[in-house]
Amino acid sequence: CSLTTVHAEAFSNLEIMIELDLSYNQLRTIKPDTFTGNRRLRKLWLNHNPLRNLEKFKFPAIDHLQMLDLSHCRLSKLGRTTFASLDTSRTEILNLNGNRFRRLDKRVFYPLKKLVSLTLEGNPWVCDCRLQDFWQWVMTNSLFNHPTACSEPAKLKGVTWNLLQVDSLACPPHVRVPEP
Repeated sequence: CSLTTVHAEAFSNLEIMIELDLSYNQLRTIKPDTFTGNRRLRKLWLNHNPLRNLEKFKFPAIDHLQMLDLSHCRLSKLGRTTFASLDTSRTEILNLNGNRFRRLDKRVFYPLKKLVSLTLEGNPWVCDCRLQDFWQWVMTNSLFNHPTACSEPAKLKGVTWNLLQVDSLACPPHVRVPEP
């Protein structure tokens, strides 16, 4: 539909709505409270929208949400509270593939306690010491999906995450010479 905006109350309290597909539009932002009251919503597609940044957006409580697709949205940042209100949800599937993520904080995903699938491929991952915590969390929780791979540094370009070792996720040392 080439939507550029959705009014914050467009779906207000549509309690019987179980699926909402807003994919392939021109949405640059999502207004607070856009999905408030959509308690039975199970599947939400926001993929292929130029959202870029959800650092300050917070999804409301959507208890029955099972799948959220944020793929191919040009996203580079998620805030620690983006998914905070989904802590009682049934969210099992989160698609973040094809965005612009270089690093993510594992704490962003803590509210998603039932997560079993997290697609991350097609992002320009910088596989260094700053990605190590997130990478370990993904691998420990069996959330790795092939072919998630590194874009940087050059020595790891194209290496899939399942082939990485903890010690390969290193940052170059910083040498400081004290002035006499």
